[in-house]
Amino acid sequence: YMAELAREFALPEPRAGYRSAELLLPLLPDARRADRAGVLASWSDRALLDEILEVIHGRVLTSVDAYVETNRRGRGRGLDRARQRPALWAVHERLRAACDRRGVAPWDALPARIAAHLEARPAASPRFGAVVIDEAQDLLPSIFRVVLALQAGRDENLLVLGDAAQNVYRSGFRWGHTGLRPAAGQVTHLRRCFRSTPSIVGAAAPLLARQQRRFEGDLVLPEGDGEAGPPVHVRTYRCVEAELESVAEEVGIRIENGVPPSSIAVLIDDAEHRAALGRHLDTLDCAWEDFRKDRRERRIDIFDQSVKLLGVASAKGIEFQVVFVPLVTEASFPAADDDGESADRARRMLYTAMTRCAWELRLSAHGAAPSGLLAELDPAHVVWEGASGLVGASMPSGLRSGLETVSA
Repeated sequence: YMAELAREFALPEPRAGYRSAELLLPLLPDARRADRAGVLASWSDRALLDEILEVIHGRVLTSVDAYVETNRRGRGRGLDRARQRPALWAVHERLRAACDRRGVAPWDALPARIAAHLEARPAASPRFGAVVIDEAQDLLPSIFRVVLALQAGRDENLLVLGDAAQNVYRSGFRWGHTGLRPAAGQVTHLRRCFRSTPSIVGAAAPLLARQQRRFEGDLVLPEGDGEAGPPVHVRTYRCVEAELESVAEEVGIRIENGVPPSSIAVLIDDAEHRAALGRHLDTLDCAWEDFRKDRRERRIDIFDQSVKLLGVASAKGIEFQVVFVPLVTEASFPAADDDGESADRARRMLYTAMTRCAWELRLSAHGAAPSGLLAELDPAHVVWEGASGLVGASMPSGLRSGLETVSA
């Protein structure tokens, strides 16, 4: 919709188009040479780019003074106003110049450009009779500013739904950054989780407890409801091949026991590993569907009688009776980071993955480095299993003490 608005307002498109963060990363090493004093030396290229995209573009900041003064609460690491913020703004300007030379721009700059355009040319009346915004926690403040500008600054006919705990795309989400002005009685907090069992919610709860300082009052801790359900199972394997083969076999067993294939999901972000799991399912004659189609579409048919293979974010808003979340390793779900963002984002990703499940949840990992986040799960709701010989010094101590060595 942002692209449609840009065409409607005749905003010039970059000659070579808009680019994702991954395609912009190679430009960072040259851009950060502006930091000659080294005040940003501890920041990775990715952390700097996230700051530029999510704060400078995301909040439509157009000057170094605005950036120096902006409220960065919710970000994982601080930036002092005297030296670091001006240095980061200089990196931003060099990156923008590099993008201009190549005829590209960040996708995150698009809603910021539209918001600036609408501020200069305010709408006389609301464009829509009503607006519904879902998954609000994954949207940049610039998008809310666009919506409010289209509505001539009126938000009385907006319904906004969001959950900071499931903020898997962006970090530092704050309702206060959206520009919405809800009056008393216009906000409803839904605390009771009806999708997942109390066992699943209880197991995942510590992942959210670690987020309270970041999100403060914007974070709503859920409460389980109904029958407790089975405990969450966590299993470890020697290697990824053994893990994926075992997951396929477990899926096959449930189908043989009468579980409808369409009520089973396996959540894996990596496309190659999803394809490898699909090959294992093929050998067992289990029908399966990947959310990424041959034409790069991202969709699934929840009514088709097939096992669903999805990325974590693609499963948001859906629930399944049986969910497998393999590959919960430090590489995919880091428990620690050097940028102040990645580990907490991984906690929210794992929480989101776990709460896609309505009844039976099985997590797994392989190799010598299962994610330390597994050690943060509430042990009262978890059954631990481990591959013979895997428990060792390289495993996080919380996992090492909790795992029972069994044969895989």
